Amino acid sequence: MSYDLAFAPRSRKRITAKVLAEHFSQFEQFEVLERSANYFNEDTGVYFTFELPGAKKRETAFTLNYCRPHTFALEAAAQLQAVVQQFDLQVDDPQTDGMGQGEFSLEGFFRGYNAGNRMACKAVSGEQEEAPLALPAAQIEGVWRWNLGRQQLQQKLGDEVFVPKISYVLTQQGLMTTAVWPDAIAVMLPLVDLVLIGREALAPPRGRKPGEPDLTIATWDRLQRVLGRYPANVDYVWVQEEPWNMGAWYYIRARLPQVASEGFTLRCLSRPESASPATGSKAAHVIEQKELVANALSA
Repeated sequence: MSYDLAFAPRSRKRITAKVLAEHFSQFEQFEVLERSANYFNEDTGVYFTFELPGAKKRETAFTLNYCRPHTFALEAAAQLQAVVQQFDLQVDDPQTDGMGQGEFSLEGFFRGYNAGNRMACKAVSGEQEEAPLALPAAQIEGVWRWNLGRQQLQQKLGDEVFVPKISYVLTQQGLMTTAVWPDAIAVMLPLVDLVLIGREALAPPRGRKPGEPDLTIATWDRLQRVLGRYPANVDYVWVQEEPWNMGAWYYIRARLPQVASEGFTLRCLSRPESASPATGSKAAHVIEQKELVANALSA
């Protein structure tokens, strides 16, 4: 069962499959074939199809399956509106509560798809012995919006922070949301029910065979209690033996603010700024070393 639309140019001037294929090729989520442009977003799981006109079929068609979350329609709406505006198309909508023939509108699209989707879901659920898996619409939309913007957020934060995708998992307690926290990297965690945590490089050695990863699943409440032991407003102290203007301090003070939490302070404990990496005197070196260690341990 599916929601179907047909489109025709307002001017009655034919739009070729080649022109439409060039339009859809601009978007990385589309796979353009000879007679169709198939949309699939790996992060959100949303998919739908535009059928391209051919020798016998002059119209452009759109198909979106029923029995899907309403977020499928939300994501498809942007592509529908773009192609209608780009080629000045009118719609032929045969659905109950649809737009009919004439102007395309987002309101009419959502109304027609949601009405048909409700009917299809009721028909399918009536044929099943078990109730279909479901979550509140607001939660589904929240997950979809996170996944839809995940790559943009990843680009903004850079390689130093990992932005995970939210997935669904079926447990004994029902359908739950989950995200992965990989090893040895800061993470921008979304609010989920479960967090899958894997440690290899940072895994504790006890109780494991060499090379065996350390895996655990933590509930969001449990993770909050553990992370709550570490204050958000942290005074970061970088300690180095080199003088202030040498060593890794210049790199650290440029990079750390990109991955640290808001409200942190950052300072450096080191030997005084100098044109030389060494004092030239063993006695002076020992005095500076003792003072540096003492200051570091009391910081």
